[in-house]
Amino acid sequence: MRGWLAADIGGTKLAVAAFDGKRLYSRQEMPTAPHRGADAVLADLVHMLKKSAAEAGITELKGIGVACPGPLSARQGVVIKAPMLGWENMPIVKQLEEQLHCPVCLENDANAAAYGEYRIGAGKDTESMAYVTVSTGVGCGIVANGKILSGFHEGAGEIGHLCLMPDGLPCACGRRGCLELYASGTAIGRFVSQKKGMEITAREAATLAKLDDEDSIQAFLQAGEKLGIGLGYVLQLIDPECVVIGGSVRRSLDLMKQAIVEAVQRGSYWGGNPDKWLRVATLGDDYGLWGAALLAKDHNP
Repeated sequence: MRGWLAADIGGTKLAVAAFDGKRLYSRQEMPTAPHRGADAVLADLVHMLKKSAAEAGITELKGIGVACPGPLSARQGVVIKAPMLGWENMPIVKQLEEQLHCPVCLENDANAAAYGEYRIGAGKDTESMAYVTVSTGVGCGIVANGKILSGFHEGAGEIGHLCLMPDGLPCACGRRGCLELYASGTAIGRFVSQKKGMEITAREAATLAKLDDEDSIQAFLQAGEKLGIGLGYVLQLIDPECVVIGGSVRRSLDLMKQAIVEAVQRGSYWGGNPDKWLRVATLGDDYGLWGAALLAKDHNP
């Protein structure tokens, strides 16, 4: 049986699935644990891909799509610098093709997720869409007229590292005051943890906020305001038909929405009615896998 494989590499977890052109199945998942080094993570990824293909009964592997944090070069198949993984200049496509003996296409994780949502998710009825993922970090993918906007340096949409505060917190990218330091799930958890004097995750903070915990409510409002500033830049510069919010923090969008919208309305001409431009991702936790799978099939039909 012929088919494709998809991989979604995150700072927290690795996910892999088989794809038959219509559905994802034979899904595998495990912690990334990037502190072990790139070779160990790659070995786990190869093992998972082989296991997924075997369980799915794929005898003719047409291609593999890989969604990965960036910056990266999809054209060269190289992860240039992924701070969440600790990777620099890693030729992941070459390494996977040598071990799995089939074509591999690489794409920035936010771009891959954007492509999935554009094709079959929240943006499927639009001509242009910006997908913003908010989880461990903040990323953005932009699709217009069926194509991912990559940019000259293949770095379009890197809003997570827009500098909001030049003298702000130090970032893993080497600069200071980046958006994701203030608007991500990591940032929400850090704010509440500091207030409580104990380790609190963003998911736990969301539960506390819904129980009217003031520190947690404040964390989401602050993150929403900073995210809204970033979205205002996106709307003002690119003017997409809609913005789709994905990532784990999408589940708590109700706690942030007002702050997001108010910040966007201050910073963009196009923030007027959020019902027209603000949407929530519909592909669940597998949005990266869906995008990688669709890209693999489109590159290697």
